[in-house]
Amino acid sequence: MDYLAAVAKRRSVYSLKKESTLKDENLIEMIKQVTQDAPSSLNSQSQRVVILLGEEHDYLWENIVMETLRKVVNDEERFKETEKKIKGFAKAYGTVLFYQDKNSLKIMEEKFPDYAHNFDRWASEGDGILLYGIWTALASCGLGASVQHYNPLIDEEVAQKYDIPKEWMLISQMPFGVIEEYPEPKEKMAVEEKVKVFGEK
Repeated sequence: MDYLAAVAKRRSVYSLKKESTLKDENLIEMIKQVTQDAPSSLNSQSQRVVILLGEEHDYLWENIVMETLRKVVNDEERFKETEKKIKGFAKAYGTVLFYQDKNSLKIMEEKFPDYAHNFDRWASEGDGILLYGIWTALASCGLGASVQHYNPLIDEEVAQKYDIPKEWMLISQMPFGVIEEYPEPKEKMAVEEKVKVFGEK
């Protein structure tokens, strides 16, 4: 699939199967390559990724996220809808956890003090670039995904379970897998309202 086709195919997909179109080794290598090649401001390289497959993926959703939210909601009737949603994420094949290494940013702030006030914003841009790159790469291989934000509620337990350095801040979680049901098309405003062009020949 060419790049623009993959961009068009990338969507928030919630109905996923516990299947992959790629062997684990190829999937991991693809995510590593996108992570390695993703740009960052002044080459700060503050983005970090954790890949959860098999039982580790299941544990994240069924034990950590589910039980953390159960305590927060503390009402079984109200929790039913949340439980259904989390079980849907658990049905996926794997999860990518996106992190930002605060220690890397501290080093950059010390190295470039004149730009220190910009690094948090620039790092967020880098986080988005990497997330979008991996999401689009998954779409190019026929895999669906969505982006979730159960942080900071789950941060501490996830860090303990997966031995995450204390300097890493959890940004988002991306469950992915073979698409069971593709979402309906979204209504979009005209592209002319989003893009202005000057100096066209």
